[in-house]
Amino acid sequence: MELDRILFTGNWLFMKNEDENAFERFYDDSAFVPVTLPHDWQILEARTPDAKGGGSQGFFPREHRGVYRKHFFAPEDWKNKKIRILFDGVQRFSTVYLNGKKVGGRPFGYVPFLCDLTEEIDFENENVLTVIADNREPEGKKLNIAGGDRWYSGAGIYRNVWILIDDHTHIAYGGINVVATPVLKGPSGDVPDKAGIRCDRADVTLTAEIEGETNGMHAEIEILRDG
Repeated sequence: MELDRILFTGNWLFMKNEDENAFERFYDDSAFVPVTLPHDWQILEARTPDAKGGGSQGFFPREHRGVYRKHFFAPEDWKNKKIRILFDGVQRFSTVYLNGKKVGGRPFGYVPFLCDLTEEIDFENENVLTVIADNREPEGKKLNIAGGDRWYSGAGIYRNVWILIDDHTHIAYGGINVVATPVLKGPSGDVPDKAGIRCDRADVTLTAEIEGETNGMHAEIEILRDG
């Protein structure tokens, strides 16, 4: 159940593009430009006094649709593993495709999200990962905040991206939870509870969420005390 976490930020291609077919596996991306993530296309726009977000967006326009594409080959040691991709943040409405098949996405850009690539990964041919980052106002909807944010947020894949390689039975992403219940409170204590109250001694409960087949599985937890 050991996790392999691989930074996946190099050798991407980018273009502001409104072609609805840009997610296709064999789409012609020869006119795209190479970029390294994190990437913000908004900061490269010419400032304009009538930009929709005004001063909150630094007068940089952002109402465009960006397309990111990455070509890659899946290594042999990924076979028989759970393969997921973690986006730390994509501004603003994102949709993710692998080889032309939708594998996930997320509205708004401040929350990390996972997409499962396991079923769509191709070990015989080149894979194409496509991320659509749409910063246009959704059709038929009016956002309460001009430009979508009260501050400059950027546009595109503006945080890191990771490939997560796991056994099919694994600890869920973010699946470990630790709760400390104070037993003896005191100002000199160094154990905060979930409300932030410090205490000298606490009962600690640790839980882990397991995904995958667990029949016959034996799990051990080792807690190490530093110092």
